[in-house]
Amino acid sequence: HAPEAFSVTASKNCEANLVVSGHPMKDHEYLVRILSSGGSGISRFTVESGNGKETGVTAVIPENGRYDLEDGLTLYFSNSSAFEKGMEYTVTVKSNDRKKNYVPLVISLIFALVVAGVMCCYLNDANEQKEEQAYEFAIESNDPMVLQQYLDNYKDFNEAHRDSIQARLARIQQTNTEWTNAVVSGTRDALMQYIKDNPGSIHEGEARNKIDSIDFNEADKAKTIDAYQAYLDEHPDGKFADQAKNEIDGMKATTVLPDEEMMIKSAFRKFFQSVNSRNEDGVVSTMAGTITSFLGKMGAGAPEVAEFINKLYKSDIVNMNWHILDDYNIKKSADQDGAYKYDVVFSAEQNIERKDASQPKYQKYQITATVDSEGKISSFNMKKMQ
Repeated sequence: HAPEAFSVTASKNCEANLVVSGHPMKDHEYLVRILSSGGSGISRFTVESGNGKETGVTAVIPENGRYDLEDGLTLYFSNSSAFEKGMEYTVTVKSNDRKKNYVPLVISLIFALVVAGVMCCYLNDANEQKEEQAYEFAIESNDPMVLQQYLDNYKDFNEAHRDSIQARLARIQQTNTEWTNAVVSGTRDALMQYIKDNPGSIHEGEARNKIDSIDFNEADKAKTIDAYQAYLDEHPDGKFADQAKNEIDGMKATTVLPDEEMMIKSAFRKFFQSVNSRNEDGVVSTMAGTITSFLGKMGAGAPEVAEFINKLYKSDIVNMNWHILDDYNIKKSADQDGAYKYDVVFSAEQNIERKDASQPKYQKYQITATVDSEGKISSFNMKKMQ
């Protein structure tokens, strides 16, 4: 920047002017004396320091009026012809170190502060965004470690977020305690109560699996079709569903169901009612198309049935009544085509009204028969019982 001008005091009023300027590094004080008159190129001068010691400068005023001193200072003699012998000038110089221009430094400092502020705002926004993402992740988590990690990492952030996370963490810890109690109890009721009290819990799936196992174990202990079906009704997609279905299928292959028992009894009831009324068509309607055995005859048909009725009603019989004793023993199996058949054994009483009252009026028989899956009698044999 431009040289700085310093104070110059003349010893008396004069038209001659002396100017000092420059960029000194330290303070100075000079006494300038004019030793002779005559102007530039002729007048001589001397420069002494403030303590009276000459600086060693004795010279003629240059033609251009400029004379360089020490420490970056320059003397400027204006209107040199006006300088006269005996003139004195006191020069006071303060170093540039004391009068530095701090504007650039201040500007630099302000700029640095602005940059720091911008960076601080940017970092703060980035941290807030990072905290928001961490909060959204943690608040949806059921893992206590995730929630605790948020609390450890964001101690001085959004207080409302921290309160929400702390409340969720406390609830999960309570849920874990309730889960432990339910597991220790090991009962279906305790597990169901846990699910009711903690919907959506991380342990809900495990609780339902345990209930599934408990329900199947109960069905397996009962080993009935109804018990296995109850399990399937409760757990249609349970992990034991296939096993329960297989158990039901296996039991159905050997277990006579109530409606099957009714079908079998209905067939024999109609058979003997038709015999009592000597209704051949009624008896035939209860028989299968192919009768494997009828009273010992293989491959019997309608004629054998009619013959059976005629043999029963001998000439001395006035009336006959068959009564089935409800002592059925039914065994169920599957034939080679996979269709069910039922081997049946039961007792029946024959009450006879005869013309000859001295003849027997009562006889008990054991019936051995087979009924097909359509409820038709496919074999029929009987023998007298003592």
